[in-house]
Amino acid sequence: MLKLYEKPYKIQSSAVNAAGKLTVAEALRLFQDMAGEHSVVTGTDYYNLLTKNNAFWIITRTRLHFNREPVMYEDTVAKTWPNPPGSIAASRNYTLTGADGEVAVSAMSEWMIIDAETRRVRRVNTTCYPTDEEHIPDTAIDEPYHRLFSAFEDSDLVFTHVIRCSDTDMTCHTNNTVYCRLMLDAFPTSFFKENTVTDFELRYAMESREGETVGIYRRSEGGKHCLAVKNSAGKILVTAEMDTIPA
Repeated sequence: MLKLYEKPYKIQSSAVNAAGKLTVAEALRLFQDMAGEHSVVTGTDYYNLLTKNNAFWIITRTRLHFNREPVMYEDTVAKTWPNPPGSIAASRNYTLTGADGEVAVSAMSEWMIIDAETRRVRRVNTTCYPTDEEHIPDTAIDEPYHRLFSAFEDSDLVFTHVIRCSDTDMTCHTNNTVYCRLMLDAFPTSFFKENTVTDFELRYAMESREGETVGIYRRSEGGKHCLAVKNSAGKILVTAEMDTIPA
């Protein structure tokens, strides 16, 4: 059976915002790292897939729910586990339990396996992924993914950013967490002092690489904030939706 993977995690000062609370981008990075560590345990990590199957994982969408935002130096426990995979997509779950013993953050993500040469989706059973292993069926979030807003206009552009070396990962494209960080930069520092994030969902559509210029778009109405990253051709790379309430 593919067992649940967990580890203690102290919220460091580098992972919090001006309010001293864990940022969405850092929560996303923590969960992505947890998925990577667990994949090493199961023998389905980046290097195994690339060596044995000339393929690698990509995240297609992620959703996070904050019961509350963990604070700086809080001792937490992070957990992750995959659900039984479908033919071309696999789901993974995450929780971050706070010092009070309650789940502070829960998340789910959808993954696919891409052929390293053709850049096309591979069926899970064509790789070394252990499809015959028993999986944990429980989900961290029961609500399905949303259909995200994508009709952004030029007036929604907040700023542009040139993708640099430090924005990319081992696949030589922009790391998923970088898009989240860029979209959070569409808000002033004061915003996260005055508001609390309750939900954040992302959908990845296209990749970008070093040297490309991307635009970050934002449209807000009350506590709902629609976000996007587009390339210079105007094509959407990532869309997101963030829900907040007054702090």
